[in-house]
Amino acid sequence: ADDVRVKLYRDHAAWCPYCQKVWLVLEEKRISYEIEKINMRCYGDKPKSYVERFGQLLPAADVCGRSIADSNSIIKALEEQFPETPLMPLAATEAGQRAQALLALEREVFGTWLNYLTS
Repeated sequence: ADDVRVKLYRDHAAWCPYCQKVWLVLEEKRISYEIEKINMRCYGDKPKSYVERFGQLLPAADVCGRSIADSNSIIKALEEQFPETPLMPLAATEAGQRAQALLALEREVFGTWLNYLTS
């Protein structure tokens, strides 16, 4: 449809928590989007065209013509482009600083867990 301004590239298996997080934001904000499913590293190679644009990271997205690969960066772009239903506190506020600290902790915990699984 003409009103679709976001394309989310997510994993086939639907277990990537970063993909899930972006998907939940899209749903909660009621943003029209389309999905393209991409292999995670453990399930096979990613298409060459994807790797050339985004590297190996999932999720990735095209948000209003801008290509982004990182869940937190995608969510930030969604907040900026679709402010009608804000889900994140403003970064300059105390709540925003707490949210950023929690997002950093999330990244650290998941990274440690993934390294454990793949070692």
